[in-house]
Amino acid sequence: FSCLQIERPSKDEQNAAVAAIDAEIDALRAERNVVQKKIDEAMGKQKNTPIGRERDALNKLKNRKGLMIEQKRQIRARLEIVKMKADQLIGQQKNARSTMKFTNLADIEKEIARLQRKQETSSMSLSDEKKLIKDIEALQASRRTAEELKSKQGDLDTIKDDRKVIQADLNAKDKEIDSIQKEIDAQSKILKDLVDKQSSQRG
Repeated sequence: FSCLQIERPSKDEQNAAVAAIDAEIDALRAERNVVQKKIDEAMGKQKNTPIGRERDALNKLKNRKGLMIEQKRQIRARLEIVKMKADQLIGQQKNARSTMKFTNLADIEKEIARLQRKQETSSMSLSDEKKLIKDIEALQASRRTAEELKSKQGDLDTIKDDRKVIQADLNAKDKEIDSIQKEIDAQSKILKDLVDKQSSQRG
């Protein structure tokens, strides 16, 4: 059997093939650049036309509205957090009050003084006195809870004030969005009228 010898392509042929491919790629790139340049020029010319300018103005208004809507979403998120905190505090207050006979310090002190006076001045059985002492101790223990309630009420008042401020911000942002929507509607009409006018001139 005779061995078939495969000729290895010469380096020059290989280089020539690569160069041909590179030239083809460069030609395609150049063609693409020409097309892109024409597109850019057309877009540029369009921007400088009355329609292009009015469309650009409309897009700017829409972008501003989009930003305002995002700001409104952030304000609403702040409002939700404040509402959640308020609900939490109100729930804690309700739970604490349900276990207390008296919920403010002045009433607690008054009741302790009344029971102590009764203990000192009244004649009672040992079991009644024990019950009285237990009631006094429970009232003394509830002082701290009453103080916490007072503190929570202060926190709740602050949260209510914050909520009013945030709600005012939300209302103001709604007015801004309504106002810019009117501008968008007016600008859309200007653009539509220009497009219709151009179409009728062509027709």
